[in-house]
Amino acid sequence: MNSPLHMQLVESGAEMAPYAGVETAVRFTPDSVSEFRSLTQDCGMYDLGWRAKIAVTGDDRVRWLNGMVTNNIRDLATGQGNYNFLLNAKGHILGDMYVYNRGNSLWLDTEQSQVPKL
Repeated sequence: MNSPLHMQLVESGAEMAPYAGVETAVRFTPDSVSEFRSLTQDCGMYDLGWRAKIAVTGDDRVRWLNGMVTNNIRDLATGQGNYNFLLNAKGHILGDMYVYNRGNSLWLDTEQSQVPKL
């Protein structure tokens, strides 16, 4: 799987490598000093193409998900979120994610590689 920015990154000459199951840039120049200077004096970009979003909907979504994660999502205000582990019935960690209350849905923000398991 490629990052949504893959073509632009390749065309810019970035060195590409897999990260969390997605091909993305690991560096833009062989000279880390000039790369750091560009980042601190001009601007920088961080490709989040290796992240995935899952929408959880339905009337019972908050109660249902709140019973499976390690943080309290029941009291999240609209627009707020928190970091969580997803647990199985025995309390073993199945994955991690950020959960955001989007009003009529919950958004789970996790790595692409965790989507099948979650």
